[in-house]
Amino acid sequence: DATGFVLPFSTWGVVLANTFVAMPFLVITVEGALSSVDRRPEAAAASLGASPLTVFRRVTLPMIAPSLRAGIVLAWARALGEFGATVTFAGNLQGRTQTLPLAVFVSLDANRDAAIAISLLMVVVSVVVLVALGLAHHEYAFYRQTLERMRGGFVAFINLAGDPVVERLLAPRFGLTVAEYLAFEHGRDVLV
Repeated sequence: DATGFVLPFSTWGVVLANTFVAMPFLVITVEGALSSVDRRPEAAAASLGASPLTVFRRVTLPMIAPSLRAGIVLAWARALGEFGATVTFAGNLQGRTQTLPLAVFVSLDANRDAAIAISLLMVVVSVVVLVALGLAHHEYAFYRQTLERMRGGFVAFINLAGDPVVERLLAPRFGLTVAEYLAFEHGRDVLV
């Protein structure tokens, strides 16, 4: 009460309960991505003078972005369907702490049509999020294919260096040009 945050039977209680239940989905997903990420692009960016914050923001985060998005979606989906912790910790006060699953539970006895409508709304929102995540995955797949082509050697360098699409993909994500990336990947200097 001294901090001004009253948790039981408040909106903050709902947020805390959902965060507590859903956060492990995000943490485990991102931890797996961080442990399996290739450290060479980070080393290349650091050797080219990027600060640790810049390396993290422009190299590491883009490399783990698909896992980060997946973890956020998993955590969101778990929080969207959360029932037990919310009703136990924050209650079921209509207009204040009532979440969609709690509204479905209350509506089942009084108004089945409302319960079905709320359930369908939750399904539609979930499908929209899954479709958006699928589109983001296709962009990432194109990005990974481009990097794999670049790893093919200097013939790929000749074909890709200066390509505005490739340069647009590399610059914000790795902070590198095609020439810098290939120089690091092949362990020698590349003249532009």
